[in-house]
Amino acid sequence: MRRALVVAAVVLAPTAAHADRRVTGSVVDDATGQPVAGALVSLGAGEATTDASGRFELRDVPFGRLELIAIADGYKPYFGAGRAGTELAIRMQPDTAGGEVIHVSGQRPSGPPLHLDTSEIRNLPGAGNDALRALQSLPGVARTPYGLGGLALRGTAPRDTKVYLDGIEVPLLYHFGGLASFVPTAAVDELTLEPGGASVRYGRGLGGVAHLTSRTGRGDGWRVGGELSLIHAAAIAEGPGPLKGGWLVGVRRSYFDAIEEAAGLDLSLAPRYGDAQLRWESGDGSWMVLLFGSDDKLRLLHDPTDTSTGGINTSNVKSFDYTQRFARLGLRYRAVAGATQAQESKLTAKEKGVETIELVLGDNTVGEARYLGDGVDSDTLEVMSAFAALEVERARSDEWGNEGAVSEFIKALLDGSMTETEDIIARAGEVGCDISRGGGVLMVRAHAGSAQEGDWRSRVVDMTLRTIRAIASGAIAGMGESEEGAVVGILVPTNEEDRLVKVEEALERELPRSLSGLTVTISRSRLATEPSQIERAAREAHLALNVGEAEGRSPIAFEDTGAYRLLLGTSNEELMSFYSETVEPLVAYDEQYETDLVATVEAYLDSDANVPATAKQMFTHRHTIRYRLERVRDLSGHDATATEGRERLGLGIKAMRVLGIASPRGRSKERA
Repeated sequence: MRRALVVAAVVLAPTAAHADRRVTGSVVDDATGQPVAGALVSLGAGEATTDASGRFELRDVPFGRLELIAIADGYKPYFGAGRAGTELAIRMQPDTAGGEVIHVSGQRPSGPPLHLDTSEIRNLPGAGNDALRALQSLPGVARTPYGLGGLALRGTAPRDTKVYLDGIEVPLLYHFGGLASFVPTAAVDELTLEPGGASVRYGRGLGGVAHLTSRTGRGDGWRVGGELSLIHAAAIAEGPGPLKGGWLVGVRRSYFDAIEEAAGLDLSLAPRYGDAQLRWESGDGSWMVLLFGSDDKLRLLHDPTDTSTGGINTSNVKSFDYTQRFARLGLRYRAVAGATQAQESKLTAKEKGVETIELVLGDNTVGEARYLGDGVDSDTLEVMSAFAALEVERARSDEWGNEGAVSEFIKALLDGSMTETEDIIARAGEVGCDISRGGGVLMVRAHAGSAQEGDWRSRVVDMTLRTIRAIASGAIAGMGESEEGAVVGILVPTNEEDRLVKVEEALERELPRSLSGLTVTISRSRLATEPSQIERAAREAHLALNVGEAEGRSPIAFEDTGAYRLLLGTSNEELMSFYSETVEPLVAYDEQYETDLVATVEAYLDSDANVPATAKQMFTHRHTIRYRLERVRDLSGHDATATEGRERLGLGIKAMRVLGIASPRGRSKERA
């Protein structure tokens, strides 16, 4: 009997490809070295239990750096990190505190997701005919403060709720944080909410995942509709398209600015926003094209002659424009394999005689298979379905682990562990950053001057990503290694230096005001005109960052680092050796006795070896300056009053800054 089969989103690959996604290892007692049996090892979303020999194995691990947790009775929890393709050795420390061990087991609720169609959204109280606001009216969903523009499910942060339109993640849900959602309800067919317990494919969707399904355009004739509110106007058109399909086009725009211009008003705040959607689907459902986006602009108009501020001087306040926009394009193709065109039509439309098998991996449904005919071998179908599910999951893993992969790549680029051009190009391509035409590197370092609520380091990364995505398509950013503060590295693919400058200007404009309470330093490399220069650009940005932080200059470009540029090609070993021979004894003395020897040398060099000028700059007596210079000579062996001594001490301070070593500046307790 002839049979037909259709499988959605299946990519066949050699079985050997899975070897790179295995993680193996052992768990032993740190004190005795004996294996720990029955330990639970969690890596990302995967879990495994050690056998009698303490061994474990995890399969189909997403790419990128993942959080590792190991738990065993009688041992302290183990926290670390791991990634696919590695062998891990975990040493657990016995819990000497003792105490009763309590085991708690349970099962995740498996209730059905919540579905709302267009009519329910329109009639839901408090929704205001807005699909996303309809969610905010439901139990368990909190209304976020105006300006955040997010969804908060079950007490989680807004960033822990993901929203998708036809499978495409939406980066910005509302215009200006809450005026209106990014898509008109008339263009939405259905809304599905999965509160909590979402699949790992959605990344940080801890609160829940909202799925919006756009409406398919009419294929039997044209229809035009519209919407008019107090703040915006919208229009939707739908009609027949190619391949017996249907089009649907929707546009919406606010008219604050039009009212202002027509009425001759002088508004201090003039927001404008708009959005657009286009969807086409073929008649048999095999093809679908989706394009949607949003464009917001906010103008703050200031008149320095305005006296309505009650006498407050506002002459330093300037007018500004703020713009945020995004666009997304989605393509979908469903492959159908049948003996005849009639069979293919049957499979696509799920007509009578078509059977469906879900492709399940763990607790997640990742696709489906449809077949026609009687007497299909069930064993064959079971094996095929298992392989198909694994391949669908593997194909998605790059995207799901993208955030971790970006961070790993940025860290390797910044710390100098990745220097080969081929490796840099390959790793950048894996995370969606095309540097074939060159690019540039920027860095951001933030320090908390006072106590901060929550994870402020993650806030630095989030705001950096939000800023660069609005102005530099294809740019990536991730957290680098830092003993203190937060360091974010940014790779911008471009062959134009002006684009790097615009990214720098955007960071300078947005970060200080959005990261209040933090001290922010921004640096920029020169343009790398070809991929082989990206590694050099990373070193340039790092050097400029250290110099800018030491001298209080932000933003700072590598071209503006002056003599520091001469030290770029010097190895860290040589710089550390020179630093140890010159300035390190002074730094150690300052740290031990809370003196200001390093600061005194810097001031002395800046004032051209003028003692009175140095004393004035340091707010102390000139005799104190002379005494400190003597201590500098005794500790370092270099006389700052001599030309050669000043040169060596000056280069030692530059080496210190290039290495990123902080200069102590404590209150002096030294007695002259």
